[in-house]
Amino acid sequence: MNENDTSVKMRRRITLLLGNALLVIVILLLCLQHVKQHRARETAAAEDAFVSSVSSMSSVATTVLSALQFSCSEKAAYITASAMDMEDALRFLADSNSDPAFMAHILDYDTLQGFSCTPDESGNTAVDYSSLRESIREAMQAVRGEASEAGSENASSDLSADSIRLTSAYTNPISHFQSVGFLEDIVLTDEDGAAVHALLVQVVPTSEILSRWTFPSQYAGAEMALLSASGDYIIHPNSMKSQNFWEFIRIYNSIGYDEADRIREQLTGGAGKIMKLSDSTGTPCYVVCRPFAEGRTDMYFAAMIPVDALSLAGVDYTLVIIVAVGMLLILMLNSFYILDMNRRLRRSNELALEASRAKTDFLSSMSHDIRTPMNAIIGLTTIASRNTNDPAHVSDCLTKISTASNHLLTLINDILDISKIESGKLSLNPAPFSLDDLISQELSIVQPQVRAKNQELEVHLDGVEHERLYADELRIKQIFINLLSNAVKYTEPGGRITVGLKEQSAETAPDQIRLTYTVQDNGIGMSPEFMKIMYEPFSRVEDSRRSQTQGTGLGLAITRQMVDLMGGTIDCESTPGEGTTFTVTLTLPLAEDSPDTADLALPGVSLLLIDDDETFRSTSLDTFRSLEMQADTAASVSEALTMLEERKELGLSYDVILLDWKLRGTEGAENLRTVREAAGAQVPILVVSAYDWDEIKEPAKEAGATDFLGKPLFRTSLCNKLRTVLHTEGPAPETETNDIARGLRGLHLLVAEDNDMNWEIIRELLSMYDLTADRAENGSLAVSRLKEAPDGTYTAVLMDVQMPVMNGYEATAAIRQLEDEKKRTIPIIAMTADAFAEDIQACLDAGMNAHTSKPVDMNKLFDTLRNVLAVK
Repeated sequence: MNENDTSVKMRRRITLLLGNALLVIVILLLCLQHVKQHRARETAAAEDAFVSSVSSMSSVATTVLSALQFSCSEKAAYITASAMDMEDALRFLADSNSDPAFMAHILDYDTLQGFSCTPDESGNTAVDYSSLRESIREAMQAVRGEASEAGSENASSDLSADSIRLTSAYTNPISHFQSVGFLEDIVLTDEDGAAVHALLVQVVPTSEILSRWTFPSQYAGAEMALLSASGDYIIHPNSMKSQNFWEFIRIYNSIGYDEADRIREQLTGGAGKIMKLSDSTGTPCYVVCRPFAEGRTDMYFAAMIPVDALSLAGVDYTLVIIVAVGMLLILMLNSFYILDMNRRLRRSNELALEASRAKTDFLSSMSHDIRTPMNAIIGLTTIASRNTNDPAHVSDCLTKISTASNHLLTLINDILDISKIESGKLSLNPAPFSLDDLISQELSIVQPQVRAKNQELEVHLDGVEHERLYADELRIKQIFINLLSNAVKYTEPGGRITVGLKEQSAETAPDQIRLTYTVQDNGIGMSPEFMKIMYEPFSRVEDSRRSQTQGTGLGLAITRQMVDLMGGTIDCESTPGEGTTFTVTLTLPLAEDSPDTADLALPGVSLLLIDDDETFRSTSLDTFRSLEMQADTAASVSEALTMLEERKELGLSYDVILLDWKLRGTEGAENLRTVREAAGAQVPILVVSAYDWDEIKEPAKEAGATDFLGKPLFRTSLCNKLRTVLHTEGPAPETETNDIARGLRGLHLLVAEDNDMNWEIIRELLSMYDLTADRAENGSLAVSRLKEAPDGTYTAVLMDVQMPVMNGYEATAAIRQLEDEKKRTIPIIAMTADAFAEDIQACLDAGMNAHTSKPVDMNKLFDTLRNVLAVK
């Protein structure tokens, strides 16, 4: 770098520094100017507001005084009109006084002595107002003047400020309170029947009057006094010193008589003048003076409030200082700005590289996880196509292809779910569902892996009374299956897994329950270090056996997010090499269609349960008792045989026997034959197992089983099954309860599907269950074919959403506008790959009746059809 470049850079820095300094100075000057102008405006506004408030309070005070004068005038008019003597008048005044703080005195005009209607502490009623002669002289003349012109009988008809006749403040000789007197002329009758003029004084404590003209809360420090024409206090607060207001102003502001007179003239000039003066403590105050009433100059209102009480805006030097410091900081930061920007750019570049590496690692991991089942699908498809003459080989390939396809679908769903969660778009779609069905589906999904690893799976219920709940069944099922599949995945062959389901009353509402789901295994466990990050996406246990398990590492992350979304909690306890326990607690509402538990009862039915799981026996016994059954339990076949023999000796037998298929150390079919021989041919024996009935159906039937009952024993399914077998003589006949297409065979559907392969698949799947269908390649054709078809041709419409020409939403809207009512109201089920909650809601908003996602699950499709068609 040469000398010229250095000089140029130095000049630029000096120019930047001087420019910033000039900018700071200009901004400070503008701030000062703005603050001063703002203060002046706020000060003027505050002054005007206070003047207006004083005017309002003067009106309020005038109204209060006028009302009190009116009360005095009314009493005077009544006394005069009734021709009362002194004694009667005092009695009347005592009886008519409703406020103990008020009093009334009657005085002789000449002596200003008289009597009170209320005695003092010693019982004396005599009063002497001669010391107030000068104070009330003008008021006495005004009363007499009005009485002589109009008579006192009309004195009470006026309620105006002009009619107020008020003494200055004095000490009430009876109560010794600081008070004022309202005056009125009265005419009494003496003992000879002659009319005698007297003066009625209604005495009111000044504290009572001051309490009635309190300023609004924003003027908490304001006070107001009533002055005579000369400035003497008629009513005044304690803070206003001296005997005369103008003398008070002169003394405490240290001014001469001429200046005090000038201030008096300005304040009483009637122009609403406001002045800043000091009070007795030297505090700056605003002072306002107003006439008592328009045209009446014998009394004035004077108001005073501290300047600070008006919350005036001063010069905000704090703001100026902050701005100054801020601008100075700018000068300092300019020198560091480029360095800081360079540091940020380097950090941003590092973060971008880290994100790129993370993206690469994620794609590499997902490429491996996705290619694994894809490789199986492609390879097994090739093998199956080359062995079409070997049905057993093809069947085995297809089974493996189905397993790989389900695994691939799970991977894709996990990736989509975590994307929705991280973007904040995941939402819930609550609906009524059966807890029994949900657990059954969960167990059926994991059973193949459990059987393949020869693991023990036990399911226990604890206090589960409500099986119909209202929540997002799909998300709850996903939570349950994720935890259970992890337990199966990370538990060694021959290991043990226990699932618990516990119901408790919810504290929030009587129509809710708290459901606790527990999964316990004796698998490989987790280290404390991994447990800190186990809910992070793509986290998996680092273990030598990890290569034996498949997964994206998203299961726990999705589970945690869904539990949080549903307002629940998830806890985990784990020890490496010993196992893991996950506990999920959810508060769920009951479904409106929940059955009455009182209807679930089998009173008098005797039952024997044979199972070697002590926990299952205990929880099942509670279930049997809740159904009002007489139940016994046995831990082994030998114990059961003893109980059967003892019962037979008493001439009794059990109505039904439940036998676990997987008693430890014994063989299920052999146990069944033994129990059947001991119980006799007439007693129904139900095989109880957490495994699939299809696996054991043939050997169980041959050994004498009446029917099958899946674990866990939910009350509804248990009650329904027992009612069925107990009303059947001998072994129950084969039923079609496992027929997933029950009630739907023979239906004819219209399928709107633009993809040829998807159409071929759905057509073949429907034909397998004796359902037929016609195809419409887009939404427009679907509307046309439905419109032109004879009535009753189609029972329902399966509607894809993403189609050319007219999509599923538009097609549904067009169908809902058809003239034919039956066609217009035909059930429409969305059958689409758009499977998020907002997609489901969009289908329902468009007019569809229900939604089922692709790939098509025939169980779910048929359940949905039965629901919309009301087929049982």
